Amino acid sequence: MLGDWRRDLYYLLGLLPSIFFGSRFFIQWIKSEVKKQSHVSSLFWKLSISGNLLLALHYFIQFQYYFLMIQVVNAFVSWRNLNFLQNKKQPHTFSKALLILSLSLGITILLCGFQNLITSTRVNFLAPPKGIFGEVQEGVHLVWNIFGMIGAILFASRFWIQWLQAEKNQYSFFSTYFWVISLIGSSLCLLYFIHILDWVSVANYSFGIIPYIRNLFLIRRERLSEMTEQNRLG
Repeated sequence: MLGDWRRDLYYLLGLLPSIFFGSRFFIQWIKSEVKKQSHVSSLFWKLSISGNLLLALHYFIQFQYYFLMIQVVNAFVSWRNLNFLQNKKQPHTFSKALLILSLSLGITILLCGFQNLITSTRVNFLAPPKGIFGEVQEGVHLVWNIFGMIGAILFASRFWIQWLQAEKNQYSFFSTYFWVISLIGSSLCLLYFIHILDWVSVANYSFGIIPYIRNLFLIRRERLSEMTEQNRLG
């Protein structure tokens, strides 16, 4: 019964977030092209929150708890950036933001513990999900699971670093580090999810690759333009 439930929701809750994640970077990419520089708007973070929460629910149902925790943290980061953009003069204090993050993680941990208690199926916290056609890589080696975890943490850390930079400057923006980490992290995650045949996650980690590369080119072009202007004036 539990397996059928997980299978039925696998694609619905797994692929729906990719629409939000893919569209946020597509819109960000288009707006950046118009402005001729890497740009982030409040719509980016609204789409991010929607995708983060849906994907967190997906990982909760699939018992992939470390990916779930990452999505909860990323949902908080999306909310915090939105807070900076919508309350430019008086965003919430850092201590209040940390309290909200702590409560979110605490509630998530309690829900995971409750799910583990009520389920009648033995839960393997590193188990790959079961697809709608039954395709799944059984007995994934621990080395691959560690590889996938490292890739996911690296990929998620782009938003954690971006958050710290936003806290320091008190406004939402993307630096070169964000796009470089995005490209490396997504590549590692793609290798892992292709190996375990998790096509939902393959889709989720594939959508942003072209915008990542394009934003790096835009940042490089902007810097070269600034250097050229400085040399002309100097």
